[in-house]
Amino acid sequence: MEASKEIPPNPEVEAFIANISQLMAEAELMLGESTSHHAEARINLMRTRCDTVRAHLAACCTTAGRALADGARHTDRAIRANPYQTVLIALGTGLVAGLLLGRRSD
Repeated sequence: MEASKEIPPNPEVEAFIANISQLMAEAELMLGESTSHHAEARINLMRTRCDTVRAHLAACCTTAGRALADGARHTDRAIRANPYQTVLIALGTGLVAGLLLGRRSD
């Protein structure tokens, strides 16, 4: 069995997380300037929730990446084990899709 390879970081996910972090920093600055010390508990709660969401999002992305890589490896093995059947399935699928789409455009 192959060892799990490390999934490279997704630039879009990293940018999304960076934007959330920047937004939280700006919100904290705004709230700190406009409110009194009574709002500090709520800010800390928001910060904790944001950190939880960030960690959950990162875990979901990692899990999805691993599942996608495992699925690709499984598909590759199946194709290599049955090349002729794979070609026939692809041709049949293309033919059916072409017939269905061809009828719709008329």
